[in-house]
Amino acid sequence: APLFYVYSLSLTGYLVSRFFISWKHRPPAQTAYTPSLSIIVSVRNEEKWLGRTVDLCYQCDYPDHLREVIVVDDGSTDGTPRVIEELRKKYPAMKTRRLPASGKRHAMSTGIHLATGEIVVVVDSDTFLYPDALRQIVCGFEDPTLGASAGYTGGENADANALTGLQEVRYYVSYRLLKSAESIFGCVTCCPGCLSAYRRSYLVEILDEWLNQRFLGAPATFGDDRSLTNYILRKYRVIYNDRAIASTMVPETWGH
Repeated sequence: APLFYVYSLSLTGYLVSRFFISWKHRPPAQTAYTPSLSIIVSVRNEEKWLGRTVDLCYQCDYPDHLREVIVVDDGSTDGTPRVIEELRKKYPAMKTRRLPASGKRHAMSTGIHLATGEIVVVVDSDTFLYPDALRQIVCGFEDPTLGASAGYTGGENADANALTGLQEVRYYVSYRLLKSAESIFGCVTCCPGCLSAYRRSYLVEILDEWLNQRFLGAPATFGDDRSLTNYILRKYRVIYNDRAIASTMVPETWGH
């Protein structure tokens, strides 16, 4: 079966090549570049972790006058609205919107329309930024050919059980091996919703097309982060920065 042999050898060669290529990956140089940031947190039924997520967005090392936080509630049915009200008292400048349950794309799009920063940073509602994550994630955006950058995310609860441990391994391979290799060529194919940054002016160019994307005639309601990344890749570079770090809660049960 020569075709099977060719396929097997080609796939093996591709996978092995990731190790060598990723070994050459280097994050963008650190400079004094400090653009204005808009941090968008899309949330649905995340009352347990949202407060910590927003607190860390404000506690990160970044000038307050260059940072804004936007929380968009996508139709939560638990205590998330109450948590958001408490956060608004704590952070009066925080922007908030409450939507009927419309899907994460609509929540992200609403946040992007509200954003005023030069760089949009997306953070999941159960993701916790490291102290220098914002300083690091903007590295490289001095170059106008850069459209987006993905940070590194590990499992906050990786040691909870075997399932979370397996997910931690998957995260490690996805970032340290695959994204590192793709970044060499400026073509990272997915900037995850956990921690990624986009140049806002480039997002505006493709926002409506991305929001209204359809697959086989039906609205696309999945793969929002990979889809958004691929729209940016049509015209701009996308890289991975392993110095921009966050952790996120991963599912602890098979049902979840």
